[in-house]
Amino acid sequence: MSQIHLRSFALVRNATTSEDGRTLSIRAVPWDTEIRLGPDVYESFARTAFDAQLRAANRVKLTLGHPRPGDRLTDSLIGSLQAMSAGPDGLDVEARVASSSAANEALALVNDGVLDQVSIGFFDVRTDRQKRADGGTLLRRVAARLDHLALVGEGAYGEGAKVLINDLDAD
Repeated sequence: MSQIHLRSFALVRNATTSEDGRTLSIRAVPWDTEIRLGPDVYESFARTAFDAQLRAANRVKLTLGHPRPGDRLTDSLIGSLQAMSAGPDGLDVEARVASSSAANEALALVNDGVLDQVSIGFFDVRTDRQKRADGGTLLRRVAARLDHLALVGEGAYGEGAKVLINDLDAD
């Protein structure tokens, strides 16, 4: 569990009402959706992948982009997760965005549709290796620890991971 892995997903915004417009509901990871990591290597996440962490959402930070090696997490920090649940289709999270200038800029970019992807940073805890019918290898992440959730410009899962509710458009 020493190497952090990064995976990206689409961010799609939908309006709802809230008091201050600083909460994002996000599909962070779709279940059992295969993506290609490299030649003949694919990955998917099992519904159980983040079960051990569901009650500790507030320990997971929301960042603008991924921290680069050597950076402090606080350099890109814009908020934190408030809740996580293993929904029927994926890992659903509620993220609370801070009121810093960087966070305000990130919210504006999400609202304008410029930042339309999310990406996770995670540590592998347990992976089942399976042979695919085409001869490739599937890395099925059965248990993982979510380190952070990042707003990014391009994702690996497309529409599989998205913002379910963006309360920035609230009246």
